[in-house]
Amino acid sequence: AEGTYSSILYLLLQSMGIKDIKADHIASHVGKAFGIAMMLRYTFFFAQERYTYLPAQVCAKHGISEEDIYSLQESRGLQ
Repeated sequence: AEGTYSSILYLLLQSMGIKDIKADHIASHVGKAFGIAMMLRYTFFFAQERYTYLPAQVCAKHGISEEDIYSLQESRGLQ
């Protein structure tokens, strides 16, 4: 997320002539948050190709297996 979305925000700031460490810091956090949100948003589409980017530790905590994700069925853990 830092390498993609945050970089785009840095470029936007630069193109507007904004050179401020606080603005860069905010762009970093916003870019990372946007990247994480996009990964969550596209979980269904990744699952169709049998890919998952969900952290294994978080899945284990909620009793979610990779097959739960790949089966494309709603489960309690995924809710």
